[in-house]
Amino acid sequence: MTLKDFLSLPFTEDFRLLNSIPDTGNIPVEYISILEPPVENFVRTNEIILSTALSVRDKPEELYHFIQDLQQSGAAAVVFAFPNDDFSLLNSQLPLFEALHFPIISMSWKHLFSDVVENTLKEIWAVDNETQSYLESMQRELLNYYIQGKTLDDAAELLYKYLASDILISDANHHILATNRSVRAPASAQRLNDCLNAFRRIEIASGAHLYGYVLIDPATYAVTLHSPAATQCISTPLTLWFDREWSITASKMKSKEDFVWKLAQHEFSSPQEAISKADLLGFQADTTYACLAADVFSWGGSGQNDDIYASSSVLPSNTMIEEQVVESAHEMGLAVMTALHKQRLIIFLETPENILSAALAEKYLDFFEHNIRQSTPSLRFLWGYDNLGRPIDSIYLGYKNAVTALRLCQDSHGAISRSCFQHSVLPKAISLLCANGEIVAMANSVLKGVLAYDAEKNTDYLETLKVYIKTNYNISETARVMHLHRQSLLYRLEKLEDLCKLSLKKHKDLFLLELCIMILQNQT
Repeated sequence: MTLKDFLSLPFTEDFRLLNSIPDTGNIPVEYISILEPPVENFVRTNEIILSTALSVRDKPEELYHFIQDLQQSGAAAVVFAFPNDDFSLLNSQLPLFEALHFPIISMSWKHLFSDVVENTLKEIWAVDNETQSYLESMQRELLNYYIQGKTLDDAAELLYKYLASDILISDANHHILATNRSVRAPASAQRLNDCLNAFRRIEIASGAHLYGYVLIDPATYAVTLHSPAATQCISTPLTLWFDREWSITASKMKSKEDFVWKLAQHEFSSPQEAISKADLLGFQADTTYACLAADVFSWGGSGQNDDIYASSSVLPSNTMIEEQVVESAHEMGLAVMTALHKQRLIIFLETPENILSAALAEKYLDFFEHNIRQSTPSLRFLWGYDNLGRPIDSIYLGYKNAVTALRLCQDSHGAISRSCFQHSVLPKAISLLCANGEIVAMANSVLKGVLAYDAEKNTDYLETLKVYIKTNYNISETARVMHLHRQSLLYRLEKLEDLCKLSLKKHKDLFLLELCIMILQNQT
């Protein structure tokens, strides 16, 4: 129902719109209630408010603020009933709210508010039920279209028939996938861009996964599609088309994903086997690739740094993320290979000659993250990447380096979101040390006592040592992070000195312990 419909009802025939609002037919009405000042959080969007304004009607400034609060809360209109039907005190307020496009209505003091509310709700329910039945009929036809294997263009045509509005269906990146015939006929780029900018968007989504949008003329939306139930009748069936396309795409990408994972793990028996498989899958085997590795998480929204990346979060469709990886690379004119294994995203990005790989990688990551935020804003990434472009037969080295760089981000608890291996002196040094078997054995021997004690007693002394080092040897902060009493922590530190045969009060011993921990972590 609209405000124009409300003012045309038999029981509102003596209601008067006091300010000039020309388009009351475009103001939706979903609720009606009685309210006296203050407004606070008691007003719903598209709600008509009935009020006597008893405490403020003789105070022009307070009356103004009451009406202003109603307007800012999204009310459809306010209906005042004053004793003796004297609305002269409102006169000074009317021009102000006419400019704000907010309707102020008068009703006779003789009316009972309860009767107005009851009769209006009956009309709202009658109109909503009629509209909902109409839209549910449309929803059933959309479902039948899907079962019959019809296209998204057919779905757009059906929506056009029911809603009498031009229809565009786009993906999450606003690429147009389907339209009704009257849009396709004169379909110039400018015409489609005009529609994209002017039409009202309704999301097509499943859970946290945004597939795309259905775009509808705003005039139609304002009158008939303002309720969530109405928009669901449109968007829910359309998710089936997108689900089907994702399933087809996922099956095609599975073999490519397996190939990329095997490349990263160096599982091919020979370079010739890897190159042959790449050619078979349509990858470019005669170019070089930089490796980017990411841990992918869903944003928890807690605002606490320690909880920014929640490893238990459920990710959206793997296919959606991989599709965005490919599309972002293609938009930059680059070849790409990708795989998403659990929460680890692997990207092998083409590095054309004479292009600095680090600059290229950063540009690509900016572009990719901007694009994916449009479809799934809850996703967050920690990135490690290898700067060098490598041929397919040595690409696994790039992945190894990218993972080493990624560990820097993981240890930073959200303070660092990207790390380049070649720009990280410490990881590179640790990597070189880990290549020396004698040094690795010595590092293990330093920590051997702690590891054995933790295994035997089921304790976490090694983790205590890591936190102590990470907090710059701050006892109070370590106790807080480990949820330990200060005296309990001091006991643990003494026990660690005994187990390692080193002093936690000497800088060189602390440095050695930190180095041994880094070497140990690089082996896991």
